[in-house]
Amino acid sequence: GAFRRDKMHGCGKTKFSKGDCYEGPFLEGKRSGQGTYTFSTNAKYVGYWKENERHGKGEMHYANGDTFEGIYCEGERKEGRVYFTDSKVEYNGSIQNFYIDENGRKKQAKLLTK
Repeated sequence: GAFRRDKMHGCGKTKFSKGDCYEGPFLEGKRSGQGTYTFSTNAKYVGYWKENERHGKGEMHYANGDTFEGIYCEGERKEGRVYFTDSKVEYNGSIQNFYIDENGRKKQAKLLTK
């Protein structure tokens, strides 16, 4: 990718020291726009970014096969669909603080820790 004022700017690809990789647009050194972030664990986020935070529509695919598809706001999941592959369970609705809101009951969704 290109640089502007010594910061990545435009489309590019970068690999981080812990093995994670990001491919997509940068705006003055920050992930911005639609891009793909692949974690060293083989989990992958495909979606929109704003100032290095997941922001807007995106999909998180976890290494165990679980998936979250929905809306992020400033890096946090807000609303969407969670699919748990081990139990073939699907949940649609609000996501708050890494918990799933199910008719007033809260269940910790450990897959949502990244």
